[in-house]
Amino acid sequence: MMAVALSEAAIQPYLDKLNRTSASSYATVGCVNSPCNITITGSYNALNELRSALTAQNIFCPMLKVENAYHSKFMEDIAPEYEKLIENLEPGAPSLPIFKQGGQVPVMFSTVTGQLMSNAELCSPQYWVRNLVSPVRFSDAVTQMMTHTSDDGQGKAILMQSGKRRFVSSPVSATSSRLVPMEHSGAR
Repeated sequence: MMAVALSEAAIQPYLDKLNRTSASSYATVGCVNSPCNITITGSYNALNELRSALTAQNIFCPMLKVENAYHSKFMEDIAPEYEKLIENLEPGAPSLPIFKQGGQVPVMFSTVTGQLMSNAELCSPQYWVRNLVSPVRFSDAVTQMMTHTSDDGQGKAILMQSGKRRFVSSPVSATSSRLVPMEHSGAR
């Protein structure tokens, strides 16, 4: 996989040319991190060829240290087994103190669709298989989260990241900086 400092629209001509000229090479958008940063996923040869073309144009495009082409057709081989392993998902009760106070219920925005998710969808193995093989629409989910108004009009956007490294701060900043304050959100 490879990070690229371009928008989803701007990378498309490069991908179209690459996928047209080489039957054995395959590359696609694996993640839309922000309006100006994406992750490409695909075959090793396709990524190297694409990296050469982008580097020649002075476009920032480091390879990522991963062994699999996540969020692509290459994950389809393991999708049936993955679905079987997670077929009994059930919703849990909120455990963070902020949600235990005042009866607040946390919501989640899908990085597959960019939309608000229901508990039923969260527990759907089919949803998580789609997550495995589809592009991550992180920027869309952040946009929806930041412009969402809760039923009581008092909702707060809390973005949680697990892990040791801070991968989401830059994409969140880049996405939120492009949002126009909405009248109903109370933003100024």
